Amino acid sequence: MLLAVAACGETTPPNAGPVETREVSVVDDAFEPPDIIVAEGDTVTWTWAGFDEHTVVFDDGSILPATARAVGTHRVVFGLAGTYPYFCSVHGRSVMSGTVEVRQLEPEPARTGG
Repeated sequence: MLLAVAACGETTPPNAGPVETREVSVVDDAFEPPDIIVAEGDTVTWTWAGFDEHTVVFDDGSILPATARAVGTHRVVFGLAGTYPYFCSVHGRSVMSGTVEVRQLEPEPARTGG
């Protein structure tokens, strides 16, 4: 399940294991880094660090977008493996875009008695 979380708070699925947080800076005319790889259940936080207004909008619309602003954070918990392209709707895909690649967690190896 894909969970999108608004800028004000963060939701973690019940009984979830450790959650990793990945950071993306939203600077003037760029996402830094634009492309990241995370595991299922990880949180990605976009933090505005420039002076201009920007958005974070996902191509397929399945994730709650961050509206135009110049300060703040936007957090998304990714629950399903896949590739999620995003862009700034203020500046356009050709100027500001990136991807979040979510990889499936590997099951822990079975323990043998001994």
